[in-house]
Amino acid sequence: MSSEDQKRVFLWAVPRSLSTALSMCMSSVAGIQVWHEPYQYTHHKERFLEIATSSDPIYQHTRKLIEAMPKAFPQKATETPKGNHIDDKFFEYPWVKKQLETDDEDKDLIFVKDMAYLLHGKYDYLPTGRKYRHTFLIRNPHYVYQSLWKLIYYNTPAEHRSFLDMRRLPTYDAHRIFHYTHYLWKYVKDNLDSDPVIIDAADLTANPDKILPKYFDAIGVPWKDDYLNWDASPEVTLQWKASHQAFDIAKKSTHKTAIESTRFVPCSTELPSRGDMTEDVIECIEEAMPFYNEMYEGRLKP
Repeated sequence: MSSEDQKRVFLWAVPRSLSTALSMCMSSVAGIQVWHEPYQYTHHKERFLEIATSSDPIYQHTRKLIEAMPKAFPQKATETPKGNHIDDKFFEYPWVKKQLETDDEDKDLIFVKDMAYLLHGKYDYLPTGRKYRHTFLIRNPHYVYQSLWKLIYYNTPAEHRSFLDMRRLPTYDAHRIFHYTHYLWKYVKDNLDSDPVIIDAADLTANPDKILPKYFDAIGVPWKDDYLNWDASPEVTLQWKASHQAFDIAKKSTHKTAIESTRFVPCSTELPSRGDMTEDVIECIEEAMPFYNEMYEGRLKP
């Protein structure tokens, strides 16, 4: 396919927003190439290296925690990348930028799913010379932060859990997730795509038959009702371009539910009780709500 006819789409998500399930849905489209979180892999690789090699005493506990993590994640990546998966050693910001600018002539649609907040301060590494449609997937911060806290808490060795504070995570600024996502949204509007698409996870799960056709129309991809259900075969994610090491472990843990899904199902509409939340989670939510609310007003509506 010529570069003029090929569609290119970014899906910028917040954590715990069902973005991997949306990538599963998109994988049903013929002629698609999915990229799974190349900037996230690069960010974490760079950050862990910084922590591991720094002599700063502030990282002393973090290093101990990282050393303990194999106890919580005993899964090992298989030795050899399979399918389209790529060895982690290649994931550097200039490399990712170049890959997302490169021709993939046998594909009709390039779909890049990533975390918006992890690209903050790195916008120079967004692809240039290629026209991408930018889309955003958001979710109410009450669900995002409570789910993220549980994910981190229960995958942290018990002896280290007392140190958990969502406002001071060592690997990324969790309390700024919505601030940075909002910032990228504004940057995109001013510089790359004047009308970026926003969808909310609650709308998507409650009304996939209404939201998905509108989303497909907005990105210029013909809609089929068959896309409301998708294949959960492991072969699907093997066709994604992703970090071999990171994804091979995530598919057995953080991504397991999403990649075994076959359709969107309604989520609870009852907000988590603040009585069940820690102080750090509540503070993160309160900081996030103004940014979320502004983006929510511009979302695709059922």
